[in-house]
Amino acid sequence: MITPAKAHWQRALAATITNTESQDIPAGAANQYELMLLKLAEDKRRLKEIQSIERKIEVKATLLPEYLPWIEGVLDAGSGRQDDVLMTVFVWAIDIADFALAIKIGAYAIEHRLTMPDQYKRDVPCVLAEEVANVIAFLVSNAASYVTGTSVTARIAAEAGCTPAQLCLAWLLAKAPHIHVFEAGLDLP
Repeated sequence: MITPAKAHWQRALAATITNTESQDIPAGAANQYELMLLKLAEDKRRLKEIQSIERKIEVKATLLPEYLPWIEGVLDAGSGRQDDVLMTVFVWAIDIADFALAIKIGAYAIEHRLTMPDQYKRDVPCVLAEEVANVIAFLVSNAASYVTGTSVTARIAAEAGCTPAQLCLAWLLAKAPHIHVFEAGLDLP
């Protein structure tokens, strides 16, 4: 967990780096960017050791908040300087389905003509359009199949002897233990 002081410091240094017009970046800010790149490399190495895609998504979701102050500083500064930390977080935001953040970074990257890090073959508009379109297509096809009763959820519910709504509620309760269900007619504390 990142402290509020460190978050403020990262935002301020990110803004300092991106607002510098020349290539002469103040030493403290340059060192912070190098530290962010080092952290990113360590986190990528950690992710590479994980084989499960689902587990990688979970780890990215826990790592992403540590980068947010930096991202906020870069976006607030608005200089358009190429930043591999920013662009990697863009991909991670898509991976964990944080589309609000992905679209915010993507719009900034498109406006400033930023490029994807070397390991990615597609450009920013292509990544953004394809990934968002994939999610929309999935939601539309799942909604259409739900109406006709052919969705995966409907089939699993039928096999389990419950309704799709009951199955979804059971899944939600299993994934989010902090949610409590109260039976109607009971006095709540």
